[in-house]
Amino acid sequence: MTKKILVIIPLLLFGYLLYLAFTGTLPMALDIVTGIYYPWLNHHYLGLSTWTPVHNPYISDVTSQAVVWRLFLAEHLARFSSIFWHNFSLSGYPYLGSAYLTPLLHPSTLFLFLPLQLGISLVFLFQLLAVFAAGYFFLRSLQLSSTVSLIGAFALSLGGQLTTWFELGALSYVVASLLLSLTLINHSKFRALPLAVFLLINSGHYQYVLYALIFLFAYGLWQRSFFPSLKSLVLGLLLSSVILLPTYQVYSHSIRESDNFLSLRNSGLISVRHLVTLLNPDHFGNPVTYNYVGEEDYQEKSPYVGIIFLPLFLYSFMLWKRNRTIKFFGIVTLASLLLMTDNPVSNYLLALPIPL
Repeated sequence: MTKKILVIIPLLLFGYLLYLAFTGTLPMALDIVTGIYYPWLNHHYLGLSTWTPVHNPYISDVTSQAVVWRLFLAEHLARFSSIFWHNFSLSGYPYLGSAYLTPLLHPSTLFLFLPLQLGISLVFLFQLLAVFAAGYFFLRSLQLSSTVSLIGAFALSLGGQLTTWFELGALSYVVASLLLSLTLINHSKFRALPLAVFLLINSGHYQYVLYALIFLFAYGLWQRSFFPSLKSLVLGLLLSSVILLPTYQVYSHSIRESDNFLSLRNSGLISVRHLVTLLNPDHFGNPVTYNYVGEEDYQEKSPYVGIIFLPLFLYSFMLWKRNRTIKFFGIVTLASLLLMTDNPVSNYLLALPIPL
């Protein structure tokens, strides 16, 4: 009975979201378009006595990048036009080197076959399904029961970072591809691993991709599958060269390294006091209610992992000495806390000339 309930809850949630999608409701804060962009900002819109109220002004990248770049891909593929050069952004650049929304085997191709609003909704909503399914199969590959795997997969799909980055539609696909890769390692399916690595790189947002590749390499080493995992990683990188080479070209001409934007925001590092948001995401307020007083942008520093994870994390300490996998993830957790907080080690790594 418990298992049936655990299966029904995610299906009901996803079914409700699909209902909203097919009835025309977009999972996006489009009020930001008329609320902070010109020409709408020049006059009152929709007969309002004030400018359009914006519920979350921090996520402007959704409408200025995420949707626009996907729409470019769909329109050009539909016309059989070249997608190698994007002439409507940054005065033109190689589209395959966008380092954020790479087009090969990406859910963005749904835009080709569906109305725009439905395609946008499904690209975003399938994130939840992808992480849920990949998380379930990964946990099952660890010989966990189906009930525990369902709980873990549900918690994964609604994690803090996945939720706050939901409307960008990239991070969740990175996580889903990583979980798929880990599952293949656990089952020794190394012939399929290069394709999973390709999907991982193709998911976009290269900071997360880089961390995921390091994590994948370390996991293969820990599981005593070093050489098969390394070979698969190399093959996956070779498959992704069609994406990585133009990305390197764009990055080499970028002002990213000399721009002081990140340094003004402490390079994205979290102070120790901000770690309270691991347990309470809105401890410093929320930008939607305009009372956020935390560090920089809310979504950039939202380490909240979900209330379900906390008791499971504490319980795992009881199994630390008996389970190699728990040891690995414990070490990764401690390393993550070290790298995400403001300390001499994290600052030294950020000073290195690598795209972190």
